[in-house]
Amino acid sequence: MKPPFRNIHIIINPASGSDEPILNPINDVLGQFELKWDAHITHQSGDGTRLTAEALAAGADLIVSYGGDGTLMEVVNGLVGHDVPLAVLPGGTGNGVALAMGIPQDLRQALMLIGNDGPDGDLARRRKLDVVRCNDRYFIQRAFVGLSEEYIPDRQMKDSVGFLAYPISALRFISDQPSIRYRIAIDDFVFEDDGILCLVNNVGYSNSDRLRDIAERVFLEVQVHEGKDVETVDGTVLDKITPDDGLLDVILVTSTQTVLGSILSLPLRNKDSTLAKAHLFQGKRVSISTTSPQTITLDGESGGQTPAEIELIPAAIEIIVPAETPD
Repeated sequence: MKPPFRNIHIIINPASGSDEPILNPINDVLGQFELKWDAHITHQSGDGTRLTAEALAAGADLIVSYGGDGTLMEVVNGLVGHDVPLAVLPGGTGNGVALAMGIPQDLRQALMLIGNDGPDGDLARRRKLDVVRCNDRYFIQRAFVGLSEEYIPDRQMKDSVGFLAYPISALRFISDQPSIRYRIAIDDFVFEDDGILCLVNNVGYSNSDRLRDIAERVFLEVQVHEGKDVETVDGTVLDKITPDDGLLDVILVTSTQTVLGSILSLPLRNKDSTLAKAHLFQGKRVSISTTSPQTITLDGESGGQTPAEIELIPAAIEIIVPAETPD
């Protein structure tokens, strides 16, 4: 079988959440396919973007990201605008993009996708994904507006409780955060309300389908906006977010009650158990301003402060995914 790639460059974040051998599995699996590769190690913020740009200048025909979603975001910032595919090796705590794309969490299985890409392979295919630009930076998953750094799980918390670090931090944030005024322009529609958090989503919430559905059905009252028309949804909508539909899914979380009050109301199974109300909008361009500057977080990394200008770039990157992964 002809090797699908001749100049693979792998960007590795050794500080990511997974405690596993990295280089030996890469050498073993890619060696089976007679693939040549180079490894580049990140040491500080920004290295992923710089190393990706250097790899492209050296003629890379495949960029590979090993690490979490923050590492992947840095790699994407160096890759956008180049016609070179991307492979993802999940090495972080959340691995949201990899999970959403159906990429195996096992390193060796994920590596097999690289060797099986191309006309002679039957296990992998390529999928075009939208990318989002916020001010002067790109991201894949989502932007949080109003989520201060103290509520972002640190490495110690991630190592201690794993993926549960995220819902635990979210509940603490909802309990503590005061409301401020948001003005959100989605394409030609403008919405203003007091809220505690705004999320601009490109990739759905796929780390735990069951956890996501429980959170939405029990603790969130989701109102879907289409222009001036508003509909309260009884089912789930967050599972409909996809990274290749050419649309951003914007959520403003508004009125809340205490976590304790919400939990105590659960036996009644009524709206009294709602922890927060979420307004959902769709569009291609989003402008967000707030009465006081709010922190912006892009795929778990710092993205400055409001105001924010956010724009979807359709089909901006091409990623290797399992052949059976649905669009």
